[in-house]
Amino acid sequence: MKSEEIAKIAGVSRSTVSRVVNNYSNVPDETREKVMKVIEAYNYMPNSFARTLAGKKSNTIGLFFIIEEGRYHEERIFQNDYFTLYLNLLVDMANAKDYFVLISIVSEEIEYAKISQAFLEKRIDGGIIIGTQKYTLKKIQAENIHSSIVLFDYELTEEEKYNYRDANITMINSNDEEAIEKAVDHLVQLGHKDIGFIRGIETSRSGKARNNAFQKAMQKFGLSIRDEYCFEGHFSVNEAYKNMKQKIDEGCLATAYISANDFMAIGAMDALKEANISVPDTISIIGFDKSLRANEVKPRLTTMAPDFHEMSRKAIEILHAKINGNDEIAAVVEFPVTFFERESCSRYD
Repeated sequence: MKSEEIAKIAGVSRSTVSRVVNNYSNVPDETREKVMKVIEAYNYMPNSFARTLAGKKSNTIGLFFIIEEGRYHEERIFQNDYFTLYLNLLVDMANAKDYFVLISIVSEEIEYAKISQAFLEKRIDGGIIIGTQKYTLKKIQAENIHSSIVLFDYELTEEEKYNYRDANITMINSNDEEAIEKAVDHLVQLGHKDIGFIRGIETSRSGKARNNAFQKAMQKFGLSIRDEYCFEGHFSVNEAYKNMKQKIDEGCLATAYISANDFMAIGAMDALKEANISVPDTISIIGFDKSLRANEVKPRLTTMAPDFHEMSRKAIEILHAKINGNDEIAAVVEFPVTFFERESCSRYD
């Protein structure tokens, strides 16, 4: 089927179909949705790779960032040094192996099709996906993709383990259980018993894993978990700030908090500072990810993180090996986490 036929069925011009396929922003949502329904119904795939000889590699890899909060969210990719760190490292390391890098940001549900198209049109030899959420593989229709995929921070559901058992997929994760246990142990050694947790996004692997690890570590040290000391932060500075303010107003505060990422820890610290509650003299806080901002705030945030440089190097190494026919690679590669003690924790007597 040609684009002219898609345009005729959808009742739009051929140029509109082209703008939708190439994800231009100047297409009304209603028109975009109408065209996409026709494209999906007829399994239309533009033949942009017709000029490429069959079997020839593109020497290009895809780097996809998933930010589901929306295109105009205040904390999207280029304001988030977690993502920009990966962006810089992965592009540099891919270039060192003579790959071009196609970079795309997925911020809305409909845009998952961009990832599928890049693979199916053979514009890329393999891809790396960062910022994954539950069911990412289903959303990109991974069952139709036979190229190599590396996922950061992902865990297969039981359904996915079966559906994608033959897929060429590797997941790169941090050892969150070990990391959170180190954080709880550090606070226990400082005399803290009332420890709270600032949760991330439960639909992400790390959000769920870090929350589960906190519960397990607290149980190991014989400490009770009080629901009123734990709250949602959604990996967002603003959400953590807002919810910590609510806890302050309720007069319901732990003596120490572990946050599932640095941004939420920083938001919580901002709320405490506004209320003239000292960190670390009154409340201790530990973050996660060793972001640049964690070293710039006052007091400097105690945090923990895997070696992002090594994770990025390994991702490119694995993808390069897979592209060149080496399928004997572990499905999951896990990296240890290092604890960085700074200034945001103190002894509780």
